[in-house]
Amino acid sequence: MNQQKEVPTEIRVRFAHAVMTHLAETHNLDVLHVKGPAVAAGLRPEFTSSQDADVLVRPSHLQQFLDVMADHGWFRLTGFTTGSAFEHAAVYHHDSWSSVDVHRRWPGFDMSPEVAFDLLWQKRDFAQIAEVSCPVPSRAAQSLILILHAARAPYEHVRKRAITHAWDGQDADFQSDVLTLVEELNAEVGFAFGLGQGETVAHRPGARLWSTASDDTSRLAQWQARIAEAPTKRDAVRITVQSMLVSRDHLRFELGRPPTNADVVREFGLRTRKGLHEVVRVSGAGLARLRRKVGGAK
Repeated sequence: MNQQKEVPTEIRVRFAHAVMTHLAETHNLDVLHVKGPAVAAGLRPEFTSSQDADVLVRPSHLQQFLDVMADHGWFRLTGFTTGSAFEHAAVYHHDSWSSVDVHRRWPGFDMSPEVAFDLLWQKRDFAQIAEVSCPVPSRAAQSLILILHAARAPYEHVRKRAITHAWDGQDADFQSDVLTLVEELNAEVGFAFGLGQGETVAHRPGARLWSTASDDTSRLAQWQARIAEAPTKRDAVRITVQSMLVSRDHLRFELGRPPTNADVVREFGLRTRKGLHEVVRVSGAGLARLRRKVGGAK
């Protein structure tokens, strides 16, 4: 009896990139391929593979692109507002291909997403992925994107490995090109955190959110930072309400199936207990610091 072998994830990711280019070109939509197999040689470790494809879509083309994806069998796993603290990407999946992270903006570019995309698009390059020519950011822009992504990585060794290739291992002229882009895209805050120099921009707007972006140990601090850095009062209210609710998108992603009402209730109970534990832990740490301070003043 012949057993059908599953296509390796790395191959399916490459085909997913090719499919994204086909859909975009067919409908005259602007899409840039980022990370994974779209990265130029020398900017990331060799022999690494990606679990999904990543694309950055021109914001004004986003809804049409998502509609086209849906028409071709792609379905949403997580939405933009539930995907991360920066609300920048949604995850889509297709039964024949890998998952695709669809980015409506790139965290760290502190300017209009449409203007930022246009700056990248004007200097775009091309990469051959699954024998298809896919638009990618310039090499310098790829480096900046990887550094900004590293700033949000949950593990220090992952951040260091990314920075070693995307920044430390590059020559001075190339680093100068990246720094020029940092200025053009107003990316100083995220860039500083990516290089482990967050203290130099601690006074800048957005720094509080970036300081918690890679911290998986304090969900409370992350939500507080998101609320504090919200661009409008309406956004602050929305995020506050969102922090109290269970994300069905995330729950479906974790369970591998649509969550039932019982799943949601159970998760809400778990989150409530975790939240109370976090409040107690943070309060205890604050009290301990106060006691040390008072004791030292005697």
